[in-house]
Amino acid sequence: DTFTLAGMQVQAGRALTDRDRWDAPLVAVVNTSFANAMFPGGDAVGRRVQLPLLDNRWFEVVGVVSDATVRGLGSSVQSPLAVYVSVLQHPVAQLEVATRRRHIATGALQRLGIATGAASSIATRLASETGVLRWFTNVLLAMGCITALIAIGGLIAMLRLWLDSQQRELGIRRAVGARRRQIHALVLGRAALVAVGGSLFGAWMGQIGWDVLPRIVPAAPTFDGAVVLQTCVLLSAFTLAVAYVMAARFTRAPVGTLLIDEG
Repeated sequence: DTFTLAGMQVQAGRALTDRDRWDAPLVAVVNTSFANAMFPGGDAVGRRVQLPLLDNRWFEVVGVVSDATVRGLGSSVQSPLAVYVSVLQHPVAQLEVATRRRHIATGALQRLGIATGAASSIATRLASETGVLRWFTNVLLAMGCITALIAIGGLIAMLRLWLDSQQRELGIRRAVGARRRQIHALVLGRAALVAVGGSLFGAWMGQIGWDVLPRIVPAAPTFDGAVVLQTCVLLSAFTLAVAYVMAARFTRAPVGTLLIDEG
């Protein structure tokens, strides 16, 4: 059963069977996208369709199956509409046979015709396609890691510059009696604003990229709020940890050194 092997379920009517032979009425099975696009309410069973590729003959729709999963770069731009007819009613010069078993018994295909060419597995046939997808995935992963390193380095540099610019203010606060925990609270509060703002901006930019990716690579994961939230929490925690460590230098240094301008 081609539909079962492809992971497609019959939504209405029936699938193609051995009874749909050359001497039987012409029948066809359409996918869900075709039924919804061509017939009101997707009610396609019992309707008739004309297929230009088969001499403009009319076929009765006997079933509706779910859409096939598309894979590979660029396959998302293909038409989602599909019509399936019986090979017993329309013999072909060449065909491919799919099976759940790892090997096909000798002579099992004799009644279908003369077998030509060498046999190969689906994994071998798809090796080039999966290789491209694997390369594309590695490139995206590398770009993500580089972007994360740049963001972390920029974050540390920005916090360092901001604390250096606030040296006199922190010194004055300590001179008038501010305690270490108050200095830490001030620094962490401002760092938290930076973390929250950066997380919101990153989530917004990430959603744009996440919406584009499935259009390029079908079956790619869609926007996952849990992953975004987890990433934002980790980056925010890292930001606060770096800010705490940098603020410790200003809470332990003598007040007099903080009030002296360097340069």
